[in-house]
Amino acid sequence: MLGVMLGAQQILKKRSLSSTQKCTHCFGSGKEPKKNVALGTCEDCEGAGMAEEENEQTVECKHCEGEGEDPCHFCKGKGTDEKGQTCEHCEGEGVTPSGKVDKNGKSKPKRCCKCLGKGELDVNVKSKSPCKTCGGTGKV
Repeated sequence: MLGVMLGAQQILKKRSLSSTQKCTHCFGSGKEPKKNVALGTCEDCEGAGMAEEENEQTVECKHCEGEGEDPCHFCKGKGTDEKGQTCEHCEGEGVTPSGKVDKNGKSKPKRCCKCLGKGELDVNVKSKSPCKTCGGTGKV
């Protein structure tokens, strides 16, 4: 046990640095590096000069065109088949029937299968911009 303790103390002594030396592993940042980057290379963009950002945006649902109603998957919302005949699945309404009727006896459309009736979707958009840490140079 004493041998193990002495070995650990020797390792600790070898790893201790004076305040003027920079660590060769983290280059003085105290953080674990993302990759093995060369000294002077920006750690945030890894020398590329560009940083990728991801932002969430709300966009209109293209499947239902913002209506929130599921278009008929057989006639693609047109209400007619390829022969010009009334679509038998949606009865010419252009929307998928839900099997429910409103108080007037009219068939209620099913809510959109993509946006779940909201008419809009939240999507993540990725973009690249110059790295804020190095100003786009890739160097620090």
